[in-house]
Amino acid sequence: MSPGKANTRQEAYNQRMQPRFFVTSGGPNLWLILWMIVIGLAALAAGAVWGLAQVTEWLFPYIRPTAVLGLGAYLAGILPLSIVRGWRPHLVGPALFIAQMYGLGLWMVSFLLLWKWVGFFALPAVLIAPLAAPLAALGSLLKNHWEQAASLLLAMIMVRAMRSYAVWLAPVRAGRRPTDQSDVIETVVVETREENSGPPKRISNDGGIQ
Repeated sequence: MSPGKANTRQEAYNQRMQPRFFVTSGGPNLWLILWMIVIGLAALAAGAVWGLAQVTEWLFPYIRPTAVLGLGAYLAGILPLSIVRGWRPHLVGPALFIAQMYGLGLWMVSFLLLWKWVGFFALPAVLIAPLAAPLAALGSLLKNHWEQAASLLLAMIMVRAMRSYAVWLAPVRAGRRPTDQSDVIETVVVETREENSGPPKRISNDGGIQ
């Protein structure tokens, strides 16, 4: 074997043995690592959905009483107190809190229904929370559970109404105008012109001459 060929083979061997970053290495190694990442992310998402379903199922007996209590507090507390205009700014926070908690309960029930029907395919209800209730209502209609579908639709309307009313109360805090106009002074300027006196003069009600 000639020295030139031996050096060429040695250089090729050394080049193959050099460490390279997996993205630039190409070949099957890159696809293997990419598939490992995809499978790992899928397993992580599936585990998160399963854990969330277990927690939701454990909390399910407490969702309905809490929702009824929150709705009662909203109807018997927020609405009557908001009649007084001066109290409305202080009711914005409690109204939004009750609306958010009621919406959270609706999402948990909808997600649990989707989980029992389609299993891990309920992941969109986790990633995009507003889809949970409509999908659960549609599934109830397809399964001929009319009462359940009507309850979900009514709950969606109630959440929307409570949030809208809380948002309607919010501008009162920044939109109130002062009723005391004692500091407002109107200035009246009268323009006079005297014969052969140059340009016209402006005299305001505070005695100033311009």
